[in-house]
Amino acid sequence: MGLYLKKAISLFVNKVCSILFIPYELVLYLGGLIKLIFTSDREFPVVGLIPIIGNNHMEAGGIDRHYYLQDIYMARKVRENMPSHHYDIGSRVDGFISHLLCDNIKVTMIDIRPLPVKVEGLSFIQGDATNLEQLDSNTIDSLSTLHAVEHFGLSRYGDKIDSNASKKAISAIQRVLKKGGYLYFSVPISNRNGIVYNSHRVFRPNYIREHFGEMELVSFAYIHDYKINEYFGEEAEKVISDNNFNEYDCGMFVFRKK
Repeated sequence: MGLYLKKAISLFVNKVCSILFIPYELVLYLGGLIKLIFTSDREFPVVGLIPIIGNNHMEAGGIDRHYYLQDIYMARKVRENMPSHHYDIGSRVDGFISHLLCDNIKVTMIDIRPLPVKVEGLSFIQGDATNLEQLDSNTIDSLSTLHAVEHFGLSRYGDKIDSNASKKAISAIQRVLKKGGYLYFSVPISNRNGIVYNSHRVFRPNYIREHFGEMELVSFAYIHDYKINEYFGEEAEKVISDNNFNEYDCGMFVFRKK
């Protein structure tokens, strides 16, 4: 519980600080507005107000400690095999999926949530990934699910509570992949299994390895402190078996169906 208690305290402190700074930020905003009104020329008059405060404390770019590196790394893994059509379950559209579309890889995305826009090269199926009932068995050459399965069955995204949802998804994924098909899979990893309700699960990597029994492990990597540690073959199997992992990192698996 140590890491999650620290995260909860940090979020609370940041929220309190942001509230306390609102009056100061408003003074800066109004001061800037008054100066702009009296110094702007006729070519660009002030025509509206949208108060945006706090951005002056932001960094040049937000790099998430998992998603940013994960999406680049896994997109490169998919690109190595250049499938004519790739399927995905619940990964980020504005990250991983967009990387694939830039490589002209056609993608069909499955998600329990609706996708309200149409994007060239991207098809969408609204469905339950714990059964993948819209997909036939042994038909898919290339499939991914990145940082998604850990949320299944926790009601966070409108799905029903189901303690076995992650197991069901793993089974469904193996069912739809054809022999020789590739799976690109990532979840939060730890040295123990657990649920942080209703945010996510964490998985021991050897739990993932054991439950993908129909699959051959091609590579394993994990992100810790913005660094990707990558392993192949027997070395990957040993690292997973040793289970010397932190309380919360991002584990990335590439499998091929036997």
